Amino acid sequence: MLSLYNQGQSTVERIVALLRDFGVSISKRQVVRILTSKIDAFIAEAKQVLTAGLASAGWVSVDDTGARHGAVNGVCTQIGNDRFAVFTITKLKSRLNLLRLLHSGSARWILNAASRAYLLGLSEDWSGARGRLHTFYTYIKIRRTSCSVCGNV
Repeated sequence: MLSLYNQGQSTVERIVALLRDFGVSISKRQVVRILTSKIDAFIAEAKQVLTAGLASAGWVSVDDTGARHGAVNGVCTQIGNDRFAVFTITKLKSRLNLLRLLHSGSARWILNAASRAYLLGLSEDWSGARGRLHTFYTYIKIRRTSCSVCGNV
């Protein structure tokens, strides 16, 4: 059933019709429940594909488009190249969201000496940001290396 739906790009209605032709008494709702339950393994696999793809890729492309799911607007982001592709639906389209996706959902951020100096050197209009920057330091691990995915941050 999963192969028909995902790889065969078959609709739920067609799957129900096929199963009924084989003599299986099943409703559309039951098929949807089968397709959407116990998907943790698939989510973990998608994260592994993204992590492995980013680690081995010489280049990646990123594209996003509006996506509506469950009567709620969202964003579908594609990350990949000629060897892998990952599609993720999220609520927001932002740089922070893209960074989260590029880091496979983990909240690791790199703030090197150059970026810290830049933030601390901002005009007085940003004086409130300096206090938040100090707080930010208490929650992240500071590294002096660059991020292999996004370059120097």
